[in-house]
Amino acid sequence: MPAGFPDGFIDEDSTTGWRNTMSNNQVRKYDVVIIGTGIGGTTLGAILARHGLRVAMIDSGTHPRFAVGESTIATTTLTLELMAMRFDVPELKHITSIAEVSENVMPSCGVKRNFGFVYHREHTEQNPQEVNQALVVNEVHYFRQDIDAYMLHVAIRYGCDAYQNTVVDDIRIDAGGVTVTTRGGLTFEADFVADGAGYRSVLADKLGLRETPCRAKTHARGLFTHMIGVKPFDACREVPKALQQPVPWHQGTLHHLFDGGWMWVIPFNNTPESKNPLVSVGLMLDPRKHPKPDVRPEQEFADFIAKHPDMARQFADARAVREWVSSGRIQYSASACTGDRFCLLSHATGFIDPLFSRGLFNTMQTTNALAGLLIEAAKDRDFSKARFAPVEKLQQGLIDFNDRLVNCSYLSWGHYPLWNAWFRLWLLTGNYGQLHLQRVMMKYRQTGDARWLEPADALLPGAFTTLEPIMRLFEAAAVCVERYGAGELSGEAAERAIYALLEENAALLPPFFDFVSPAERITWPSTPEKIAALLLEWVERLPEDVRAEYFDYDVRALLQQPVVKDTITADVA
Repeated sequence: MPAGFPDGFIDEDSTTGWRNTMSNNQVRKYDVVIIGTGIGGTTLGAILARHGLRVAMIDSGTHPRFAVGESTIATTTLTLELMAMRFDVPELKHITSIAEVSENVMPSCGVKRNFGFVYHREHTEQNPQEVNQALVVNEVHYFRQDIDAYMLHVAIRYGCDAYQNTVVDDIRIDAGGVTVTTRGGLTFEADFVADGAGYRSVLADKLGLRETPCRAKTHARGLFTHMIGVKPFDACREVPKALQQPVPWHQGTLHHLFDGGWMWVIPFNNTPESKNPLVSVGLMLDPRKHPKPDVRPEQEFADFIAKHPDMARQFADARAVREWVSSGRIQYSASACTGDRFCLLSHATGFIDPLFSRGLFNTMQTTNALAGLLIEAAKDRDFSKARFAPVEKLQQGLIDFNDRLVNCSYLSWGHYPLWNAWFRLWLLTGNYGQLHLQRVMMKYRQTGDARWLEPADALLPGAFTTLEPIMRLFEAAAVCVERYGAGELSGEAAERAIYALLEENAALLPPFFDFVSPAERITWPSTPEKIAALLLEWVERLPEDVRAEYFDYDVRALLQQPVVKDTITADVA
């Protein structure tokens, strides 16, 4: 385990409510055993049980509990909605928007109407022209202890057996099946085991799958907690009206950026629906630029914000409501995540960084892929490694692409104009990922053919898109940032090269943001009517092969879907 790696930081997947109708020396027989009951394990368990599989979920802890991974993105909630339809588990839709969560789960979550990025320099007032904001609507700040407990109860209602405070001691896999034994003397036999225990994956340890050293280029440590008394950043300084962003920072996930790291501020108290006063706060630092000091994490945090005047004002009255947690390097990876009769779930396979809120997306994409394959494998009695090859490819791709995306972000923070350029590559790949999933959903709605929801169409690669021109653009831009990081290019030269690449691919750039103008830093600055007109005009002038891949349906019908209507009115409310 990485030095100082905290409990619960990358907690993929604890349980409440198990049926103890057998003595300890009796063997409990199931189709699938899932280790870990965070949101990944319980979502998988609910789907499998809904389709008739006998599922045991085993966890060393209990619910409710703290977990990091608190902010959704459009591809996450679209994947959840897709899975709700594909697997007939409507409860998954209950965690796709603040309205659904408040009505069906608990009024304890926040709303996310933007990704906010604010760049800082030490001992200097923040420059309001060094900010970026990507507007979104319908996304959620998950108060994970409530979301995870809800999904646990959903899984149990569908028929899963849950074993809490139960520590797995050993897992044996052979041609005949899987045997799981616990420290308390319980024995489980199953056809398949899914390990969602995060970094502490029993299978990764037993099978020697953890890569040492981790292959990731990203190198960061973290400290985090939940707080009360955190001021909305909008109230911490006066900004000229001409430089104000269209949506308050407080109504989204705020990222304070600086050379060598970033801080997240995720409010759960930013909507009338929420009765939760807490704000999630975390500080991610490259230890090569910010070595870990020999002080308590709360003191390190206080010392850090004291160097940044605007941050200091935001946290002047803030107090932690739980112990600070401080980690060593958080990146880890696995050489393989599937084999005969087993699979490591998303965060048991690897983790890069909370940046860009991709952790939940990775988890749901993996769950969507694995659940369908497992249901079919149970029918065919075939649990061979080859059967799960798509999951292997997907998970390793998610890790590698996310690593490059995040590592280039850390590098770019040494020079704000370069980050301003790289921001566009994150935005562009995410836009195409959303377009891909919206196409899948629209094809299903218009045809009623559930095959559109199956992995061949519903899964995204790690890079969000397989469109070759976009991936070539991403690759070339990443090389520019990496050469800057290696001292081979100046920040100015790398920035110019990225904008030149964007101009060369202008026909592929969505029309809702001026990707090629460095002066533009805020997305979606328009009216619903203009956005609709821009979208329809853009679709018509797209290259034919791109239009066929992303818009082979009635685009006007897409504009009537709530996710699109809400997104394009983000600056109007």
